[in-house]
Amino acid sequence: MSIIRKNFRLIFMSLMIVVLGLAVEASAPIKGQESLWLLLHARRVEGSAVGYAGVTPPSYVAFRDLWFQEDSLASNAYHLINHGTPAGKIYGLLLLRKYDAYEAALYILDNLDQPSDKFVAVQSGCRIWFDNFRSLALTVAAHNYVIDLPSSN
Repeated sequence: MSIIRKNFRLIFMSLMIVVLGLAVEASAPIKGQESLWLLLHARRVEGSAVGYAGVTPPSYVAFRDLWFQEDSLASNAYHLINHGTPAGKIYGLLLLRKYDAYEAALYILDNLDQPSDKFVAVQSGCRIWFDNFRSLALTVAAHNYVIDLPSSN
């Protein structure tokens, strides 16, 4: 009998503890400036549940935190749009859409200065796809969303 077979239960339980620990850590609360910083440096746009386990990623927790900060929604949105990575800019456009849909659409159409070859990864569930920044920005401007939006605080 091999060592792995003999210790299968121990190995399996250890892996489960690690997976559950990562899931709990990923959904831990993130607040204020930490949320903004996380989205400014986002590598991809992520929905509320990603991967096979449906874990809420830290970037979505940060997005949800900023979504419900009504008093600083517009300033956070413009900060992300002006200083974020391409994925951070998409998060900013989504926040701006919540603040003022008309203003967001005008801003998107007037400020599409990203090169058309700049691609952004979007993950929702187990699905990851790549789209160019302009296409995603126009999707947001057309009242469509690239990820599911927070519904309650």
